[in-house]
Amino acid sequence: MIIKETGQSEDLQRLKLWIDSNLELNNRADFQKWRRYYLFKYLRTKYKMSYARIGGLFSKDHSTVIYALRKYEELIKYEDFNEVVDDLKYIFPMPNEDTQPRRLNRMIESLASLEKDVYKKRFNFRNR
Repeated sequence: MIIKETGQSEDLQRLKLWIDSNLELNNRADFQKWRRYYLFKYLRTKYKMSYARIGGLFSKDHSTVIYALRKYEELIKYEDFNEVVDDLKYIFPMPNEDTQPRRLNRMIESLASLEKDVYKKRFNFRNR
């Protein structure tokens, strides 16, 4: 599959550089595997890449990619998985998906509730 548009080509080159510098391809720790799973799903969803091509980017076999995509669908239900891949969701957002990480949403919500409490104390509001 040859990518004709330069924008997509630049995005894939940026992804490849990020993979080479930030991801340990042979590490079997859960958090490293989960990050790879997310990137496999990202490439499959955004660029419609074949399993073999995705595997080639990560020095993996196509069957590894198929297994990872199945595991990804199971893991997205779990908070631990989502926290591990939050930064990737921000850097490499899936098409048609909320780009703001859940952890950031929780931080904003907690700051908003804290702000309400401070406001109530400052102006002596009572809970009614």
